[in-house]
Amino acid sequence: ELCPRQANHAFSRSRTILLALFPRGLVRRHAFAARMATATSDVSLKGAAPGAVLSAIGASLFPGEDVTIKDSSGRSGAKSFLLSKGGDLVALVKVEGDSLLNSHPNTQLRMKLATTALREAGIAPALLMTGPDFYVEAAAGASVMKDFFHFDDEAAPRAELAKLLARFHAVPTDWWAPVR
Repeated sequence: ELCPRQANHAFSRSRTILLALFPRGLVRRHAFAARMATATSDVSLKGAAPGAVLSAIGASLFPGEDVTIKDSSGRSGAKSFLLSKGGDLVALVKVEGDSLLNSHPNTQLRMKLATTALREAGIAPALLMTGPDFYVEAAAGASVMKDFFHFDDEAAPRAELAKLLARFHAVPTDWWAPVR
């Protein structure tokens, strides 16, 4: 069994992906994602206001449903939005922006290849919709973080974290070859 320090260190580099993977959220994610294939759009959302983002995505993914949107963007230059229905988080929208994260041509491709490999292994949120400058992923549940550096031991038992870390490390790394 991993001690808290080992588990926190092991997960810190992949926190963004792994928070979305914790099993508590997988049941709801799979139930939601299983009823639809990945939708596509030709609408560009770069620079769009939250209402316009919700209109463009909501009509395709949640027709006639009461969905709310919250801007959760950080300082990367991209825009992130959380979509909720009835108080439950249902999806994350990520709109490309001008950022150092996009400064190398392989950066976006690496992220796409890695998340595809994780999705194929069943440990990353389902891709619900793509567009020319955005994508929408299914929500994977609530955060299991106590704070920025620690997990909540009740919400994320160490044994479950260890199992998840093992699944994560079992994913083949051949996705890396095209961008090596």
